Amino acid sequence: MLDAYNEFEQSIWHRILPLRWLYRKLVHQGFWYITIDGTKEQLCREATRHAPPSYQWFGQSLKHDIVGRELSTGCLRQEWSEVKNTLEPGDKIWPFVINPWTMSMRAGVVTVRRRKGIAAIVSSVN
Repeated sequence: MLDAYNEFEQSIWHRILPLRWLYRKLVHQGFWYITIDGTKEQLCREATRHAPPSYQWFGQSLKHDIVGRELSTGCLRQEWSEVKNTLEPGDKIWPFVINPWTMSMRAGVVTVRRRKGIAAIVSSVN
């Protein structure tokens, strides 16, 4: 299954113990804690900001066919078909995790065009 949280677990924040401790402490104190107001624009912006560094810095992308296979079943089928119809050549799909280690965690994928999020699908909510 497509697991955006797995990508986060492999990020620099999780691999280096002091950074992981600092990140958790800051999140629990309210720093870097994101309140989602429900707008598509804010979700796309925050999802793009919270993608793993390897995707942001090096332009990596999840394979479109793998993401499609995972999201085309179940309750996300409609959202994926809408996003799939808007894809253009050169668009990238990045995983994201917003507010990890909290009760308001959101994880999923965001479609990125010219380094700007255009559509986000939340696949897991804590």
